[in-house]
Amino acid sequence: MIPMVERTEAVMERRLGLLSATMIGIGGTIGAGVFVLIGKAAGMAGPGVVFSFIIGALLTLFTAINYSELSAAVPVSGGGYTFTHYAIGKFPSFLTGWFMWCGNMFYCALCAVGFSQALRYFIPSLDVTLPALAVVAVFTAINVKGSKETGGVQNVLTVVLIAILTLFIVGGFLHGFQPSNLVPWTPKGVLPVFTTVGYIYVCYIGFEVISTCSEEIKDPGKNLPRSIMISFFFSALLFTFVSLVSVGVVPWDELGHSETPLSLVAEKTLGPMGGLLLSVAAILATLTSINASMISSARIAYALARDGYMPGALTRIHERFGTPYVSVLFSSVLIALFTTTGVVDLLNYVSDFGFIIGLALINYSVVWLRNRHPEIERPFKVPLYPYVPILGAISSLVVLPSLHPEAIGIGLLWSILGLLVYYITMLGPTRLRIAFGGINIGLGVLSLILFLLIMEEVVSLPVAPDLYNLTMIALLIFGVLQIVAGIFNIKD
Repeated sequence: MIPMVERTEAVMERRLGLLSATMIGIGGTIGAGVFVLIGKAAGMAGPGVVFSFIIGALLTLFTAINYSELSAAVPVSGGGYTFTHYAIGKFPSFLTGWFMWCGNMFYCALCAVGFSQALRYFIPSLDVTLPALAVVAVFTAINVKGSKETGGVQNVLTVVLIAILTLFIVGGFLHGFQPSNLVPWTPKGVLPVFTTVGYIYVCYIGFEVISTCSEEIKDPGKNLPRSIMISFFFSALLFTFVSLVSVGVVPWDELGHSETPLSLVAEKTLGPMGGLLLSVAAILATLTSINASMISSARIAYALARDGYMPGALTRIHERFGTPYVSVLFSSVLIALFTTTGVVDLLNYVSDFGFIIGLALINYSVVWLRNRHPEIERPFKVPLYPYVPILGAISSLVVLPSLHPEAIGIGLLWSILGLLVYYITMLGPTRLRIAFGGINIGLGVLSLILFLLIMEEVVSLPVAPDLYNLTMIALLIFGVLQIVAGIFNIKD
């Protein structure tokens, strides 16, 4: 075990066995994703959505294997952020936390909107935004107060969800399954089958939740890898059969227009009570996902602040409840802001962007940790090293081009914001002011050089003749002001 891990400030009681850890992973995976996204996914890929889920499972398998080694070698709460912190160091660990924070917050907002859509099964005219914001507010209050019972309730709900989805699969194969609905498998071509993988990517990463509870799991060297792999394979199998039943019972184009796709399928196989049952399951799944992703968001924000990457106020602990209430409130405000968009696709894709970048760094942490700390005990070792870690990083990034351009744009803006936060934090106010002063002077000098080059006709100015003089005056003034501002920044 890494020395840094051994010097943790507090040791949590290891009270969770293999079964409990596995249930946490399955509960984190069987969340809102499959209930909310499968309809649109079927509309994108047709019956080939089944292959999309299989491909998604194969791509995520490398990540699950890498998580198994990392969590067993570094059995400390915090998940992927902790792994990169020990393996690589400051900047990469910040980026991991920053992007995983993004992924969890946008996923929480997605689940909140999914909750409202599930309620629409009962109240078709219901507005999406207000119930979504209300449920975010409720879980914010719950997480500020803290609840020791939520873990047990989450496990019970996971068992209920597994039972309902098993009934859904069996009922679908016995009543209403039409093989003719699967022909042709790829009505829109083969490419949409692959691009749909990016849309459903978020469905598969729930096993990451297990690593955030590492300090509470008994015999972590054995139980962490086993629980991660069992929950991954179980969920992959479940999603494959759920998608197969869905497109086998309801034509893919009809399924693609439904906000409550599994309820629609259940109505045709199990009758009105089936639709009701799956709608209740969708509500339960979105609620458990909101809770889990909100907890993860707050924990990541707290960890980033604790390590000096974000404002120290986020590390404040509530005197009465013992919870990181400022981190919870701050993350929840952002979640509520994202929720107001009400656009499932956008929230899903941006969440994918955050997780993809974060997981790519986490996957490669296996290589870095092996190189930096070859001496530590590894109860579970990644097979075919270093190919599996490298494939894990690549398999995460290969999904990136299939995301929606708007989501990629938002993700890039989030990246720029993260870089600003990091450098502002690392530089401090004095050095930051000097740095900006240098940037000001550099821009001013470049502007004046460009002004002189244009005057000497070395460089042409691509503007209309009537705007030439105005542009040149603006360029000269900009250059002078930048140099003056830079001097004042450095002197002060």
